[in-house]
This record gives sequence, C-alpha cells and structure tokens, in this order.
Amino acid sequence: YFFLGGHLFKWLSLYNQTPPHNSWVYEWFPDSEPWRNVARQGIQAIETVLSNPSSLSSYDENPFGRIRGHAYNFTASASPGWAIFYNIFIPDNLKGQLKSVRIVQEQLIQVNASFAASKPEFPLSVFISTIGAAKNSIFKKIINFCSKNTTMQCVHMGHTSAGHENVTLQRMYDFCSVKGNENLRVSYMHTKGSFHPSSANDRWRRHSTMAVTSSGCLSPPNSTCNLCGLQFYPVWNLFFPGNFFAGTCEYITRLIPPKDFPSQLEKMHSQLHQYQQDGRLFAYNLYDHGLPWRNGIDRFAWEIWSATHPTVEPCDMSPTANHSHWREEGDRKEEELLWSMAPRQYGLNDSWFLLDTSRRKYVMNSPSLRLRDFFLLPGNIAKWSILYGKNPPMNSWVYKWFPDGDVWKDAIRQYGNEAFEKMTDKYVGERSGVVSLLKEYSSNLL
Repeated sequence: YFFLGGHLFKWLSLYNQTPPHNSWVYEWFPDSEPWRNVARQGIQAIETVLSNPSSLSSYDENPFGRIRGHAYNFTASASPGWAIFYNIFIPDNLKGQLKSVRIVQEQLIQVNASFAASKPEFPLSVFISTIGAAKNSIFKKIINFCSKNTTMQCVHMGHTSAGHENVTLQRMYDFCSVKGNENLRVSYMHTKGSFHPSSANDRWRRHSTMAVTSSGCLSPPNSTCNLCGLQFYPVWNLFFPGNFFAGTCEYITRLIPPKDFPSQLEKMHSQLHQYQQDGRLFAYNLYDHGLPWRNGIDRFAWEIWSATHPTVEPCDMSPTANHSHWREEGDRKEEELLWSMAPRQYGLNDSWFLLDTSRRKYVMNSPSLRLRDFFLLPGNIAKWSILYGKNPPMNSWVYKWFPDGDVWKDAIRQYGNEAFEKMTDKYVGERSGVVSLLKEYSSNLL
C-alpha cells in the first residue's frame, strides 16, 4: 500500500492517470521497472504486475541499486557539511539482538553529543543500513529512539539479510557521487562488537566513534587531509584498524566503487601472486602474508577499501600507534584525542601492532629484500598500479615514510606506471635466491 503499487492504485482511482514514464517515482521506489513498464495500461497495471510476482525484486537482493540524491531527503546547503553512514549488524539470536540494540542506542547518544551534531540549525543526517536478521520491530525501535532522544535525522536506507559492510559503503559512495555533494565530508561507522562481543571491542568502538565524529576528522586543521580516523596504519596495509573513518566526498569517489571492489581485488591478488612466482615480490618479511586480514580477503576487504587510492592524505586522532591503548586500557576521554596528519610515527618502530622486530632488522639491512618487500613501497606501488593504474603524486607522504622513497620516486619519474616492473626486472627468475635468503634469515635468528 505504501510503495508504488498502492500509489498507482490511488492515482488511478482519483485521477485515472499514472506518473509520466520519466517520473522520479520510478527511480525512488523499489520494483520500479515492472510498474514503469505497465503503468500506461491504466487500472490493469495493478493486476498485470501482481499476476507475475517474480518480476518484483527483493530490496534485500539488490543492495547496490544506485540511490538518487533526492531519495536521501538531503540538501547539502542545509547540512552541517557532513553526513554519517551507519552499518548495523543484527544477529539471528535474541541475546545478540538485544546487545546490538544497546550498542545502537549508545552510539546514537554518543554521536548526538559530539561535534558532528553540534549545529542544531543544521540537523545531522544519519543514514542507516541494517544487515542480518530482518526484524521490523528492531528497525522501528532504532528510528523511534533516534527521533525521541536525539536532534539527528535518522533514515533507514534498507535491509539486506546477507552481506558485509560493502552495502553501507556503496550507499555512501552513491551519496558522494551526487552532484553538489563533492565538498561534503562523510563519516562511516558500524556496530563493532555486535558480531564479536567483547569489552575490548566495546572500548574500541567508543573511541573510534569519538574520533570520526570529532572536529579533527570533520573539520581538520589541514584541509589536505582527505581521510581521517582514530589510528592510521601504514603497515600491513594502509588502513584504519576497526574501519571507522571520515573522508571527503571528492576523495571517496576516486575509489573503486564497493560493488566492483571484490572482483578488482581478486585480479590484484592474482597478479601479485604472479609477481611472487617471478621473484619480483618477497612477501614473508615483516608480516605473515598468508592471513586473510592482512590481505583484505573476504570481509576484510572493506577494512582496507577506504585507503586504497594512491592520493590518500590521511590524518588521525591517536597520539600513539599502540593498538592496545584504545582497546585494553579503559575508556578514554575526548581530551586524549590529538589531531595530526598521519602517519605521525615515522619508521618501522616497535609501536606498530604485531610487527616482527627481528624480521624488521633483517629486512631493513638487505636492499634486495627492501626493494621487493610486499609490505613496503614495492608492494604498495604494485597494488596501486594494478587497482588504479596510478602512483602517488611526487609530494605524497609515502616517499618520506617508507624506506627507499627517493629511489622509488625517481623510478616513477622515469618509468611511470611501469616503475615496479622496471625496478624488479633484475630479480625475475631468482626464486632460488629467495629461498637462500630465507635460509640465511632463519640461521641469523638462531
């Protein structure tokens, strides 16, 4: 009754007319194509569509449909300059659902008290996507809680029973792609701890939410920052652990659309594997390459997506690279957040989470390993080239932070997108050399 079928019935009954073929209603409501195709049949349109229910697509089954700007009921000039995209996971058991609802209520209250919602004349829009168990009672409870306990405008964009964070990220990408939104910033957050409940994840969620709704991330002192979060990590991927971030729409739209990202990652990993087989890349130096969460495989793809573009200019709010600081040592106050361009900890020091310091020393003393290490500039340049066909600009932070930055900068000036292969041509066919290096490395640890 409240979707297109009901509206068409009312229009036909009242006016004996249906909207024109190019009307916005066919873009906004679900199942638009079947209705558009038969609407000109008059009152028989209702019977025609309902007699063929297979023509109707479930909203669950098509989470990547492009959402038009007006569907958000959002006007950039009437916004505070940013919007929030919120991914909510709903478990299929009652205990998990109660936990998830508590997390949502806590986060909404936290966001409402943050800088993000500090301009009541410009209400903050929170665009919500739910994933998991389809519980209309929970959806209503969330929206009612938001309207009664906050000054924010919470919009439930839809539900999908299967999926990961990609559903919400795609909606954020679509939002940023709407003309007029390019100068906005968007924050992405989720109900961390609803899938893997723990007190550590609760603390991590609170601190990450605090960061991406802070003035530092939404109105950074240095406007060149196009991606912000609690902690930016340049190792083992470029990413924000926990996957809470705020970015400019102009930067977000440079990224591969989430709907296309898995297939592009698959192609990238295939090419990187070939590079390893050829002897161009050596992938077991600083970190164990075989773990999914270090390679962006499956659901971990969405944790690395936001920082994959070579023009990323990160900033963060954590004065320490110590990962445990925000997870294991109690709740922190916002006063402990300290904005800076990132990464602020220079070099592969002991602060970085799970960095093998014995391997680090060995790799850093071996030019042959450094110049084909998967987790240093060689691996990153290979990935940027495969995914985007581009390299970081000459003034990028990457050439200062990673070892051999000047070497790679000169190579890029000379060879452009062929820099990685040109620099590693001399190692092709030297897999036996890699094996001997491994043996040498192992003996040095004894």
